[in-house]
Amino acid sequence: MQYEAKYAIDGHGASDAVDECKGSTSYDIWDWGKITTNCTSTVPVWNNNNVISSPLGSPIAGVTHNEAKAICSSLGAHLITNQEWMTIERNIDQQPSNWTSGIVGTDYLFNGNSADTLRGYNGDNPEKGLNRNVRASHRLSNGSIIYDLSGNVWEHVMIDINDTLFDNLPNDGGASGWRYVELSALTTDGDFTSFDELRPTNSTWDSDQGMGRIWTNVDSQTSRVLLRGGPWNNTLNTGVLATDLNNTTASSYNTVGFRCVR
Repeated sequence: MQYEAKYAIDGHGASDAVDECKGSTSYDIWDWGKITTNCTSTVPVWNNNNVISSPLGSPIAGVTHNEAKAICSSLGAHLITNQEWMTIERNIDQQPSNWTSGIVGTDYLFNGNSADTLRGYNGDNPEKGLNRNVRASHRLSNGSIIYDLSGNVWEHVMIDINDTLFDNLPNDGGASGWRYVELSALTTDGDFTSFDELRPTNSTWDSDQGMGRIWTNVDSQTSRVLLRGGPWNNTLNTGVLATDLNNTTASSYNTVGFRCVR
């Protein structure tokens, strides 16, 4: 998906989320739990034609990891994997047009709708539509453009096509408890096969360069899933490599969406 998964009444992404279908009237998202329950009198019951990739329309959020997988499967696709995410990221961080300076490695990689006006910008909660801020998008080497891989809403990601879950989290060996850690400071890669599954092309780049941070815990955890990209309000913690590991397959939040891949 070029864009985060959207829900569209008319099949074209032209509709905004109506208030009774939102998780909160402050957030312009389709809350998946409400779409499938108390919101069906306002909008049609969902079907494949209602879940699309479009610049228009409000993103789907409030969806669990397992629900996102099932939705993608119903579309003949799969939830994006970390390998696919990293392939895109490694291409993005080598394109001069994705850096605020126009030079790879100098100043900042765009971190999108993140409330950080140095590396990204401060948009709506979240954003949608045409004529977006240039920092909402990243250009690939083949000329394609992808939107909101950084910022707007967190996105569910499978660590691999088997959707392996985490028990051992990457960390920097520091204090106990959940906290943000720089990717460049990690000393243990946990259940990832290597730091290459987390870090940019240059392993010294971190939030200072717009990559985001990792929300992790030095203590052992059980059956955690992967979120990447960061939301609209997380400033330096948001970035194309931002990572949140404090979620299970049943967790759902108004700041978490997804995208599918074929």
